[in-house]
Amino acid sequence: MSRHDVHTHGEHRAADTLALREVTVAYGDTVVLDHLDLVVPARSGRSITVLLGPSGCGKSTLIRAVAGLEPLTGGTITVDGADLSSIPVHRRDFGVVFQDHQLFAGRSVFDNVAYGLRMRRVPRAEIAARVAEVLDLVKLSGRERDSVQNLSGGQAQRVALARALAPRPRLLLLDEPLSSLDRRLREELAEDLAEIIAAARTPAVMVTHDHDEAAALGDAVAVMREGRIEQVGAPSRLWRSPRNDWVARFLGATDIVDVEVSGPRVCGDLGDLSVLAAGEGGTLTRTDIALTDGPHRLALRPESLVVEAARPGEPGAGEVVASVSLPGRHRVRVRLDATGTGTHSQAATGLRELRGVSAADLAVGTRVRLRLDPAAVALVGEDQGGGAVA
Repeated sequence: MSRHDVHTHGEHRAADTLALREVTVAYGDTVVLDHLDLVVPARSGRSITVLLGPSGCGKSTLIRAVAGLEPLTGGTITVDGADLSSIPVHRRDFGVVFQDHQLFAGRSVFDNVAYGLRMRRVPRAEIAARVAEVLDLVKLSGRERDSVQNLSGGQAQRVALARALAPRPRLLLLDEPLSSLDRRLREELAEDLAEIIAAARTPAVMVTHDHDEAAALGDAVAVMREGRIEQVGAPSRLWRSPRNDWVARFLGATDIVDVEVSGPRVCGDLGDLSVLAAGEGGTLTRTDIALTDGPHRLALRPESLVVEAARPGEPGAGEVVASVSLPGRHRVRVRLDATGTGTHSQAATGLRELRGVSAADLAVGTRVRLRLDPAAVALVGEDQGGGAVA
């Protein structure tokens, strides 16, 4: 692989396909990445692949391995078929942003952003133009001479992002870049991050443990567990069609139940429920995978169940056994009549989910009716696609 020079102002390299095959990283008997396969195909425009998983699953190790900061025990990492194993970190042409930004504390914003360009011996005038360009991109124009020690956490992370983008890398690697910020700054920078990556036209691979970040930023999400990829796909596909129980629970399912669907009725572990019809309460029926007649394994979240006033003789009747008010919503736990004391079904109630009953009336002992919203359930194990291709 030849050395990649910095492109001139306004030029952009076509995206390359990143492929990891049987990638293994082990320290003695401790295996961190376990024969992991992942393909991040070249895409035009904004492209963010998110690595999502619990702490210790190997997300950050994977990013470091791609960057060349972590030696492989086995397997290969290639870009457009070219093996990176013999390519040192500084020759891989990847931009890297870490959680703690790792800026040069005693230097100015300009010096930090210009660092990679100077290492590549880019002409001084071109450096000045490119630094101004990327600082404008990250909304820090005019801050060139400021010391990075005087920046807020969010501003420092923007400088780190500008530094990574300045040499126009072929790929941007982001290792939990938002996790050290408070919630307000995290949400603000997350919105800007998507715009910045789109404007830079640089594909990115990002690590996070935050489900909302993954859903908001990821064009594709790879769910990791114990050093392997469990499932890869568009966020909506993963949340609606998890491949197994573990993925479903990791992505927020509170209950996983086996049911038999027959027309508007759902019978099974939850007892006997009716399905909310298309258009009721502003909801839509499933369009990606139909809730067809027959057996299904459903992953339920609190919003999967709609709370209504009880109707004698109707399926889904039960009694509120717990009721908690939370900011912006109300959560209740209902014991369905048909399941006795053995099974509790949980429902989060809000303006859309409450029909004919108010949150103030949901005291313990209140009789209510639950209905299943097919637009808010996930079908477990019915989508076997996704493999290792993001």
